[in-house]
Amino acid sequence: MFKKQLFTTTLAATLLLSGFSSMTSAQSHENGPPSTKQMTTTVAQMDSLSYEEMYKLFNLSELVLDPKDYNVTAVSTTQFTLKISINAIIKSYEEDANLYIEGRDAFLAGIDEFRSLFGQFIEMRFTKQSNGTKKEFKVGNGWTQLSAEDEAVFLSTLSRGGELERSGGYFLDTLNHWAEAYIHYLYELNIVNGKTSLEFNPNGQITRAQLAAMLFRAADFSVTEDFDTYAPYADIQNHQFAKEISVLYDYGLLDIFDDGHFNPNKPATREEVAAITYGLMALYGLGFDDEYSLYFKDASSMDPLAKEGIAFLQQEEILTGYKDGTFKPKANVTRAQFAKILTLATLKLNEYYYDMELE
Repeated sequence: MFKKQLFTTTLAATLLLSGFSSMTSAQSHENGPPSTKQMTTTVAQMDSLSYEEMYKLFNLSELVLDPKDYNVTAVSTTQFTLKISINAIIKSYEEDANLYIEGRDAFLAGIDEFRSLFGQFIEMRFTKQSNGTKKEFKVGNGWTQLSAEDEAVFLSTLSRGGELERSGGYFLDTLNHWAEAYIHYLYELNIVNGKTSLEFNPNGQITRAQLAAMLFRAADFSVTEDFDTYAPYADIQNHQFAKEISVLYDYGLLDIFDDGHFNPNKPATREEVAAITYGLMALYGLGFDDEYSLYFKDASSMDPLAKEGIAFLQQEEILTGYKDGTFKPKANVTRAQFAKILTLATLKLNEYYYDMELE
C-alpha cells in the first residue's frame, strides 16, 4: 500500500517539475513581445497524446531545468527515457516551484523511502506500441509498468503541465541533438519548420532568407498589416520571403545588407545574425543605452553595423565567442545554432517585459 502511494506521489512530483508550463515568445510589436503561452490541457487531451508528442513535451522541459538534474534521452525512434534527480524535486518544493502542491508533505516525508526505491534519480521509460505508449518506472535493476490507477495519476498530473500547440515536429535528425529543445520550442511557436515532416537539417547552414523569415515570425509581424512596398533589393521580388524581408527592411532591421542586393540564398554569418537579432530586441526596447565595449581579438574585422549587436548578445549570453578570444564574425551559422540564439533572445525579451509589468 505504501509503495502504491510512493509511486503516485513520485509520479506526480516528477511530472509537475518537468512539465513545460510557461514558455513564452515574441508576439505583438505594438504591445511588446508575445505574451506567455499558457500550456494547460485536459486529461482527455493528454490521454490522446501520441508517443511523439509526449517526447516533445518532456524534451521542452530541458530548456528550464539543469541538465545535471533532468534529462530526456531517445533510446531509439520508438523509446525514450526521462531521468530526474530527487534533489531537484526537493529543491522545487523548497522554492515553491512544484505545481503538485498537495504532494509536498508526502514527498518530503518519504525521501528516505524514495531514495531506497529509486536511488538518487527517478527514471521513467516510454515505449511506442501499436495501442499507445507503454510507461514504466525503473525500480532497482528492473522496470515496472504503470498500473491503470497510476496511468490515471500520470494523465491527471500531466494535464497541469503543458499542451503542445502544433502537431508534427518530431524530427528524426534532431533526436538527442544538443539543440533539440530549442528547435522544439521554436517549432511550437510556429517560428521554424522542418525541411520535411521528419527532417530539420540542424547542421545545415541558415540562409539570409531563412534568417529573415524566422525573425519575422518571432516578432509576430504580419504581411497583411505590415507590408507596404518591396525593399530596394534587386534580387528578392520573386523570392518566397520577399514580403517578409521587406517588412524587416522597413523596420530598419536589415541595415547591415546595404549593397543593393540581399542575396537571399547566401549563408548568413555570425555578425549578420547578431546585428539582425539585436535589431529586433532593440525594437522592443531591450538594448544598450550608452557606450559599450567589445573584447574580441578580431573586433577590427567586424562590420561596424554589427558591433553593438555582438556586444549586447555577448553580454546577455545569447551569442558568445570562442575559447581563443575571437568571435569569427564571418563564420556561417547552422540552423541549430540560430534556433538557440533566437530562443534565448525571445525568452530574454519576455523576461524583460514580465519585469516591466511587475514594476
